[in-house]
Amino acid sequence: MLHTRMETTLYLYEQLQLLSMRDEDGKPHNYNLSQRVGYALAGAALMDLVTGGYVAFDHNKNCVVQPQSCPDAVLGAVQRRIAKPKKPKDAKYWVQVLYAYHTSSARLLGGLVAKGVIRLELRKKWKIFTLKRYPLIDFAAKQAIISRLEKVIVSAEPPEYAVLILLSLVKSARLLPYIFPDWHKNNPTGLEEDVQTALKKQPYGNFTQEAIEDAERRAEMLESIEVALDTLTIAMDAIADAVDASADAGGGDGGDGGGGDGGSH
Repeated sequence: MLHTRMETTLYLYEQLQLLSMRDEDGKPHNYNLSQRVGYALAGAALMDLVTGGYVAFDHNKNCVVQPQSCPDAVLGAVQRRIAKPKKPKDAKYWVQVLYAYHTSSARLLGGLVAKGVIRLELRKKWKIFTLKRYPLIDFAAKQAIISRLEKVIVSAEPPEYAVLILLSLVKSARLLPYIFPDWHKNNPTGLEEDVQTALKKQPYGNFTQEAIEDAERRAEMLESIEVALDTLTIAMDAIADAVDASADAGGGDGGDGGGGDGGSH
């Protein structure tokens, strides 16, 4: 997890959700990116569990649930879901399942409201429909996240591993233009290149052999998630290019059949 302020601790999935929203109303920056952001949120939740020690992965890169239960409501439900299959599944499988059943924005916003980062506003339209808005109220929390990402990109210092994970997910979700609008406007190619360079930096930490092996396993997991994000959004990108509209189709559940704690998007 990353600390945005001393009194506000946000998981990776919460930080990514916050970065994907407009400050004024909580709406997505770009509806055409909704599916890609959704997969990235699934990947973020999975990495939260891995970095927190609630899920590990075996020599076949399959996810294996650990005995300790995660106290977070969303991540706890994800952890229980991962424990269901008789045979362990890999990251790509779980990104699909979590996207479809556990990490929709509707599920994730409640935690940010409870932590005082955003506010729920209910408004009537035509005196019939109730519209929900989620304006940002803790601007310092969001700016702290952005500042950490920027520091990783521009600084030569070894970065925190969790920030590298978040930066990778932000890049995969194509949110860089919305997080660094001026930078992207003035030099979009340079921004992409600087981020790519930053993602190759060695994070700081205790580099014992065990720590090195653990970092390598986490890197393999993140790479698997990135591959899933790229391969699972090809259809969405093709549709968006063809009709210039967002794709509403949700990701598949990999044959797991839904069930359990969730509904669908």
